[in-house]
Amino acid sequence: MVEYLESVHMGEFITGSLKDVKQNLDIAELDDQYKNPTETLPIPPPPQCNQNACGECKSCQATSSWESQFNSTVDDILLRSNIHKCTGGSKQYEKKKMKYKNKKTVDKYQPVTGCLSNKWAKCKARFPRKTFEHTEVNPDSGALNIKKGESMLNTVTAEVTYLIRSNTDVTSLLSGTAIKAVVAYVSDYISKPALKTYLIFEAVKSVFDRNSEMLGGSLDRKEKARRLLTQIVNNLTSKMEIGGPMASMYLLKNPDHYTNHKFRTFYWPNFVRAARYAWNSDSEECTEDLLVLLKIKGKIVSRTLVQDYVFRPVEYSQVSLYDWIRLSHIEKCPKKIQQNSFQDVDETESDDGNDVDSDDGSNRVAFHRFLKEHPLHHSHHVRLLEDVHEWVPNFVGGAMPRSDRGDREYYCSTMLTLFKSWRTGKDLKLEDQSWDDAFRTHMFNTRQLDIMKYFNVRYECLDARDDYAAQMKKGDNVGIFSNWDIYDNLDSDLVNYNSFEGDDFTCDVNMVNVDDIGPKTEKRNRDMLHVEQIMQDAGWFDKSPNGPADVGDLTPVVPDDFQSGKDWTAVVQRKRQELIDEKCRNIPGKIDDVDKTNYDQESSAEVKIVDKAYLTANFKSKVKKEQNIIDNTVTDFSLNTEQERAFRIIANHASTEKPEQLIMYIGGMAGTGKSQVIKALTAFFEKRNESHRIVITAPTGTAAALVGGSTYHSILGINDKNTSTISMAKLRTRLDGVNYMFLDEVSMLSCHDMYNISAQPAKAFNEPNKPFGGLNMIFSGDFSQLPPVGGGESISLYSGSIGTQIYSGLSHYGQESAIGKALWHQVTTVVILKENMRQKLQSPEDAKFRKALENMRYKACTQEDIAFLRTRITGPGTSRPKLAEKDFRNVSIITAWNSQKDRINELGSIRFAKETNQHFTDFYSVDKWVVYEDIPEKVTGRKRRKRVKATESSTKITQADQEKLWELPHHATQHFPGKLSICVGMPVML
Repeated sequence: MVEYLESVHMGEFITGSLKDVKQNLDIAELDDQYKNPTETLPIPPPPQCNQNACGECKSCQATSSWESQFNSTVDDILLRSNIHKCTGGSKQYEKKKMKYKNKKTVDKYQPVTGCLSNKWAKCKARFPRKTFEHTEVNPDSGALNIKKGESMLNTVTAEVTYLIRSNTDVTSLLSGTAIKAVVAYVSDYISKPALKTYLIFEAVKSVFDRNSEMLGGSLDRKEKARRLLTQIVNNLTSKMEIGGPMASMYLLKNPDHYTNHKFRTFYWPNFVRAARYAWNSDSEECTEDLLVLLKIKGKIVSRTLVQDYVFRPVEYSQVSLYDWIRLSHIEKCPKKIQQNSFQDVDETESDDGNDVDSDDGSNRVAFHRFLKEHPLHHSHHVRLLEDVHEWVPNFVGGAMPRSDRGDREYYCSTMLTLFKSWRTGKDLKLEDQSWDDAFRTHMFNTRQLDIMKYFNVRYECLDARDDYAAQMKKGDNVGIFSNWDIYDNLDSDLVNYNSFEGDDFTCDVNMVNVDDIGPKTEKRNRDMLHVEQIMQDAGWFDKSPNGPADVGDLTPVVPDDFQSGKDWTAVVQRKRQELIDEKCRNIPGKIDDVDKTNYDQESSAEVKIVDKAYLTANFKSKVKKEQNIIDNTVTDFSLNTEQERAFRIIANHASTEKPEQLIMYIGGMAGTGKSQVIKALTAFFEKRNESHRIVITAPTGTAAALVGGSTYHSILGINDKNTSTISMAKLRTRLDGVNYMFLDEVSMLSCHDMYNISAQPAKAFNEPNKPFGGLNMIFSGDFSQLPPVGGGESISLYSGSIGTQIYSGLSHYGQESAIGKALWHQVTTVVILKENMRQKLQSPEDAKFRKALENMRYKACTQEDIAFLRTRITGPGTSRPKLAEKDFRNVSIITAWNSQKDRINELGSIRFAKETNQHFTDFYSVDKWVVYEDIPEKVTGRKRRKRVKATESSTKITQADQEKLWELPHHATQHFPGKLSICVGMPVML
């Protein structure tokens, strides 16, 4: 098998190395009889020997000569057509990017671009490629790495190259992933709709821009037109990614040779919006629709594709939308019938544009009229085709919702819209049903269930597709994509109504709106609209069924002191310093911050007996008072056996004189009491008057607040860009007296986060060889809960890819991530908490909930678990829990994106002020422009950089710009609100 794969999946020359083949070709070209093999036809092999390759007859000699010619010819063709040469670069990419920056000027310079012309300056064709001296199995992935000797040569099959005599590329589909990738590519190719209108106009405009001099020249008008049309056709052909032969076939009206199916473009979002509109007419997501305009005897008649289905004939009332799209055929009525029912009708073309034989009198086909509400009721009729003549729906308009992630309600409403017959959205579910309830109770047939499964196959294929651009992005910033973002992982499909074309109308250019928003703002607005719809469907805006929520005393507080913002800042800083001083009051006057643990670098190679007595159950502190504090704390907090074990290890370690560094992990599922251990430790150090020795941290503000701590970002001075926000001297002062750092929710840390957490104290204490600068680290969390933000499992501490390959080309970010993963492996003490302490006094529902949580950790929920969890989903109906109940009215809501968080906060604030009969007090920011000044190169001794130049006269901002900044959502300004609207009693998290 391996020999066969090597023969049909070559990555090297047959007769030698690249250098040898070049030398042989140079010699061959000196012969006058030499012919370029790419310009000749292949020579067929001679007849085979009748004596089983005896080696002596003329046939065997001729075969040997032909094989020699075959090998040299294949190498010649590969050298001429298959050797890749990288061209371009990042500079060319920037030139191309800046070409149309100023749209008022036409830049006649067309920059030369190549495979390296991208912002990563990496070859888009993935050269050079890895070479393998022998075929081998990758021990990490189990993939087969086929023998390959040339890094700049793609894989080929010698026989195919010999016959085609041009550049070819052969890939072995050695896995299901590779097969899915090919399925995605082929499916997109054969069902690819036409270009968007704006892309067509952009292509035409670019041709005119490049030929401005020719248009103003003295050439004949016909010659100018011929050249322009030729270039326009070539430009559109390249953008449509079709070759010359395919374009010629289309021009000659030849059929598509790639498929025996007919594809009908199906813009599905309009239908889903129309169905959901019946239940929420105030929602902005349901207000858009697209019109098809037709001229009927001088009159303009408009219709929508949604109307075709909603007002379909009575005979087709039970036809689902999916069947309607694949089987319906709409055409004009015969003239006699038109005249009887509607006199002002002119002939129009068949709506589908497909060729349907006219039916004669002996073979009549039943057509049916649309309902009277349809604008084409008098002029057109419809029939359903037989299954053998069906169209294949080509779903365009964006990514279809997924069954395994995202908004469940939207997915269910989409599937019901497609596969349940309806004329209004009210037909799809009952008043007291959620979309999920209606989906589960509807009886789909076997074919419909299969199609739903096939929808998800597309995502599997797209996930498997070898998208090199995504790989380069991943290398630039690992984990840039989120599993929640289903909209940006897929490019929006090109919308094309080639199956439902209207007539052409002139367009007034002056009426075109050029004030358009960018893709980031568009995505942000879409996310905000999406989360608003989710909260609307969940009943968050409904009136509370059991009375108003308890918001406390809303009497405005009159401050005793009126001070400026600057003065209040000084007061807060002073109070903060008083708390720090109180905490550090018991720090010894002379403390060896550097030698936090008994770590001797000079004797690190010696074999020593390490005192690990603090790990044992019978450990006793040398000071009886300290031992009493440990025992009393265990009793006071009612720690169970596992919690006590974790607490005593840390407490015993803190009571030992200069112990070894402790790097510990406390694990366990939710409810096992990890936070209780933190509280016990905090009390333990307080009783010893040593609160300064421990800091409690977490990755997020919410998690830190729950354990009475701070984020590790604020403690260690780390920001989102992985750079230090404070000086090392200030950080060292902040960590004075600290021996233990407790970090909760460790599952949310990426490998690179772990590196930063270790690097900061190591820099502050000038101890680069000590993990975490010598601090004792206690991590806690559950790896079955939240993964790191921005990359999920691929960047987590248990990532299977980070740190598995160390090579010279590894990025700086990748090297630091590998170090972070190695630091996690420094954990030598582990305690797993197993006893659930949260539901000790269990009701039957508590027991079901606990079981469901346990199974959920291992992705092993049973049908009983899912059925129980569904009972806790909010929704309409008397049996459903209500999010509007007073106990849930003002609780915190976890979102996937900051844009969603901002929208929920905005809507929640408006709702709170309305329910409490209050008016907002608005606080506005005062902004200034940042001015940069270049630092001379001699100052830095390296590449020029910029610094902020603060001058009062140069930082003034106009009122119009200031108002625009106030309108931005908080996440767009690094969470510094431009406008903050609050009222008395509003829940606020600082």
